[in-house]
Amino acid sequence: VNMNNEILCRGELIDISQLKDLAKEFIANPEDKANLPAKEEYEIPGFRTVVTTVKHVISLQTDRVTDYSVYFDVQNELSKAYNELRDEWCWQTFRHHWIDCTEDQQTYAKGMYPSKISEAEPKQYGGQ
Repeated sequence: VNMNNEILCRGELIDISQLKDLAKEFIANPEDKANLPAKEEYEIPGFRTVVTTVKHVISLQTDRVTDYSVYFDVQNELSKAYNELRDEWCWQTFRHHWIDCTEDQQTYAKGMYPSKISEAEPKQYGGQ
């Protein structure tokens, strides 16, 4: 993160406020773009077969000098992305928002959009 609240995402500097929407696009790949995780059939245990990007992985790597508050903000934006996708899916599938769904329905939503965040060892990016 630099002084302008920018982070490096997929090789480009973005404002941290853009991360949630970029993560949602990456996770769900709504337009079935070739450069994003492929959609495929997946059986949600106890529910049904769906088409999703269940094999996606978000790789998170920080600079050794990254402030914890920035790390927390990134994690928070990624959590928001998953939560919004699950809520949207619950509404489309069950006509209930996440909070009003049964425990089973919430489990199915997690099956549709499983949280897959891999944390790599910090790197030394800056010159410090």
